[in-house]
Amino acid sequence: MFGESTDSERNQQDVFKKHLGMFAFPKGAHLIERTRPLGEWVRQRTQLRTWPYARSLHQSPSTRTRIESHGGMSVEGINFGSQDYLGLSSHPAIYEAALRALGEYGPHSAASPMLQGNTGLSRALEREIAELVNLDHVLLFPTGWAAGFGAIVGLVRPNDHIVIDQLAHACLMQGARAATQNHYFFRHNSIHDVKRKLHKIRSKDSQNAILVVSEGLFSMDSDSPHISSLQEVCHEHGAVLLLDVAHDLGATGASGAGQMEVQKVLGRVDLVMGSFSKTFSSNGGFLATHDLSVKQFISIYGGSHIVPVTVGDETLAKWVSRSLEEKGLIANLVEFPAVSRGTARFRFQVMATHTPKHIESGVEIFLSALDEARARMGDTLMAGA
Repeated sequence: MFGESTDSERNQQDVFKKHLGMFAFPKGAHLIERTRPLGEWVRQRTQLRTWPYARSLHQSPSTRTRIESHGGMSVEGINFGSQDYLGLSSHPAIYEAALRALGEYGPHSAASPMLQGNTGLSRALEREIAELVNLDHVLLFPTGWAAGFGAIVGLVRPNDHIVIDQLAHACLMQGARAATQNHYFFRHNSIHDVKRKLHKIRSKDSQNAILVVSEGLFSMDSDSPHISSLQEVCHEHGAVLLLDVAHDLGATGASGAGQMEVQKVLGRVDLVMGSFSKTFSSNGGFLATHDLSVKQFISIYGGSHIVPVTVGDETLAKWVSRSLEEKGLIANLVEFPAVSRGTARFRFQVMATHTPKHIESGVEIFLSALDEARARMGDTLMAGA
């Protein structure tokens, strides 16, 4: 009868009503047998030519390319499906560099980095990435996925806490689930929700660590968090920020340093994790951070003539202030309640008449005063003991 659906149409409707989330937690005692419903669903969608995943490239991922679908259909056309943001994968210089590296180093290093798996090239890459993101230390990973997952499970312990953006990448989500049961999702890019969750955690637990996880550029919505606000909220609650820059590093910013450069926070993010497969036409990933001995005096300079340098601890800041005067450097100490607790800082106000030598001498004196202040604090603690 007119208007009635055929069995075939009803079957199609049933197939299209299903989604991958329905197969995320299969039930059954046999690990392989319980995956059969997913396999059948994939087969049905493949027959309908509506399974767009697991396609194979048959040319380089340039602006035009050729792919083969999961069902065997060959398609050649304009390519907007590859993550090759600068088009480097088809650049002749990349081919030449890859061939030179293969000829000199061979196809792989035959060891883990803990032994002798590092190479001159990997060390040079670490230095280049450190310079790009304005951080001191870089650790390389074989893939970007491994960098995200490995950074989290390597740092977080079962009693710690993770507060993660609800749209964060799967490697970050799975890392959070693997590291601790204490993981919480915050509303996408909501600084207010992050602050609320951090306050709730810290009101109950002042002993264990907190990791906040977000991204420089979210690939699904093509938006970014307000990074400086996110970092500030983390510091206010004794939390550490991990920023995944896989999609923006190299592709945005005047020098390619991504949203950190655009938002003028280069060097101010606690942990920066990225991938080489989106922009740099290669596999691999990295984790970058500051030298911990320097991290607490980090300038939060935002491009103006006022340069705040955060010390953090109020007692340490007081000793630094004394040492600065003794050494002939004049800078204003700012402490609670003018700023939040634990964020004591010195405000350097730069004049057009300052010379580069003034700046260099000021940095040297400040670092010396900082070392001296730490020593004084240590002596005080020893005396008290």
